[in-house]
Amino acid sequence: APGEGSAHVFTRGASWMHEDELHAPGATGGEAFGTSVSLIGDTALVGAPGDAAGGAAYLFERTAGQWGPPLRFESDKSLPDY
Repeated sequence: APGEGSAHVFTRGASWMHEDELHAPGATGGEAFGTSVSLIGDTALVGAPGDAAGGAAYLFERTAGQWGPPLRFESDKSLPDY
């Protein structure tokens, strides 16, 4: 869907190789998934600031060369704005 977004994962050996493309499950568009990405080893945290929940982040883990389904974290709307 337009505006859904994605995060592309590359690995480096003798040259850079495209490994995978990560997506937010059930995204319908406008989420802007992949606007921000943090990667440490086999763990990727991908932001989706346009998510209908008021923003969300997805935590992906790679096991045996495969990226598993993500854990989804939503903003807590009950907290006051600062």
